[in-house]
Amino acid sequence: GNYAKNCTISGFSTGIYLGKTTFVQRAYTHEFNSIRDCTYGYYMDDYCEYSTIAGGELSKNTYNIYDVGSSNCTAIGIQCNNADEAGIYIVGTGRNTKKFNITGNTINHNKRGIWIGNAVGSVGIQSDQLLIANNEILANLWQGIVCSGGTDIAIKDNIFSGNGESGVNTMDDILLSGGCKRFDINNKHKNSTGKTRHAVSYTNPAPTGSDSHAYHRIDGTFEGYAEPIGYTPAGNPATLPINANTNIVQGVLEYWNTAGLAPSDSAANANASVDLTKIPLGTVCINNADSTGDEQWLAT
Repeated sequence: GNYAKNCTISGFSTGIYLGKTTFVQRAYTHEFNSIRDCTYGYYMDDYCEYSTIAGGELSKNTYNIYDVGSSNCTAIGIQCNNADEAGIYIVGTGRNTKKFNITGNTINHNKRGIWIGNAVGSVGIQSDQLLIANNEILANLWQGIVCSGGTDIAIKDNIFSGNGESGVNTMDDILLSGGCKRFDINNKHKNSTGKTRHAVSYTNPAPTGSDSHAYHRIDGTFEGYAEPIGYTPAGNPATLPINANTNIVQGVLEYWNTAGLAPSDSAANANASVDLTKIPLGTVCINNADSTGDEQWLAT
């Protein structure tokens, strides 16, 4: 049908299909549906436009939301949990600019919280103009968000905690693996289990800069990470062409000392230390707050 509300669906290949064969006009709202034990909770093809998925529970599907190319859609207020592969998997942009707004959802206990692009580890299909904001992204077994391609994507004001449980010290809250440009990242990160590798990690797969990361802004608050931001260049960053912008992290990074310890750079208080080789260009501010709340700032 054109829209579904208050439905309970279980055990199908596709719970609700949103696409060419289901639409006679745009701007439908699908709300308060409970979908579980399907391959795809919602399947959105490249004819799905101006639709909203609101409320309800998606759980124990292979992919709670699987999007192969929708445009101008919104997911808001969903319990999007316990997916075998990904809570939300956005494969590509489709016919039009995507403009997918993912706001106010709980995206917890999935294998991956949000998966953007295709073929992680290489440059995947591009998805553009996504807003991922004000979500709770907790205890996903691998990454909270993993991206292999994407342009003009904002990941802001989300809460990350406890991701990366199954790949101890190998998984990140946010992983940008290749071909990502103009990401605006500013979130609250807490390494609550001590097993998450980085809050934000990105790699530059092409020494020439052709498939490199460019124009990122990475901000946020980070608690419990020995190395909150990880950057892995291909080759020597100093030899890359300046217009490749392969190693720029812009923003203010806030590091908090372990509670109760006086400000220091000692091994006992490693959260106060920053390895600037991981952030070749940018601004770092270290908030060396002690147990009394007094602050001493070091700006580099």
